[in-house]
Amino acid sequence: MGKKAICEECGKTITSKNDLVTTTALLKLTTYCKDCYVERIKSFSSLFVSNTPLNGKYSNVMSVIVLIALIPIMFIQDPLKYLLIILVAVYLLYRLASYLLYERHLD
Repeated sequence: MGKKAICEECGKTITSKNDLVTTTALLKLTTYCKDCYVERIKSFSSLFVSNTPLNGKYSNVMSVIVLIALIPIMFIQDPLKYLLIILVAVYLLYRLASYLLYERHLD
């Protein structure tokens, strides 16, 4: 069983995928209930705090785009290609962690 999804703002246990919003805060995967996300969190954004949810249609589309972007990077013959792969793959890792830790355990 994965982590319990608990809202970082109000402390409420989240039991439904529709009520779960996962984002990053200071490079940490953070969970919010939909109400807290809409009211408080969405208004704040910076380099280390994302206001874009990691779960939902937008993130699924972005994951596909990132996977497509990784293909040409694999053919680059520069040593910097590994740095580019890591930077591009971070988004996929956050999305995968969101699913594995929280989303798949909810109704």
